[in-house]
Amino acid sequence: MNIEIDKDLSPTNFKLTSVNIKHWNMNTYEEEIKYLQVENEIWPENPTGLEKLREYKSNPYWTSITAFYNDEIIGSVMAWKESDENIGIIENVFVKPDWRSRGLAKHLITEGIRHFYCRT
Repeated sequence: MNIEIDKDLSPTNFKLTSVNIKHWNMNTYEEEIKYLQVENEIWPENPTGLEKLREYKSNPYWTSITAFYNDEIIGSVMAWKESDENIGIIENVFVKPDWRSRGLAKHLITEGIRHFYCRT
């Protein structure tokens, strides 16, 4: 999907006080494995794998915007800029089933797009 980033892209009204959403760099092997385990629960037939995750992380402006409930990952989106182009990529959007239909995926995607806008 191609979209033009609007300069007035507003944050969503997502409010679940028990959910902590943050840009998460997955700096350690343990954090990468924690992410992959949850993602693999969502897509067991097509797991990303550590090598592919690290390939994603090597892209310019890569970030993971991840939602946590306590210390549990409940949703995430990855975003980065395509090398040598003015193209942003949103990848691996997921929300665990018990947390769906609350606006979390919309919020994560919006924050991924806002991440690009702040970097252009």
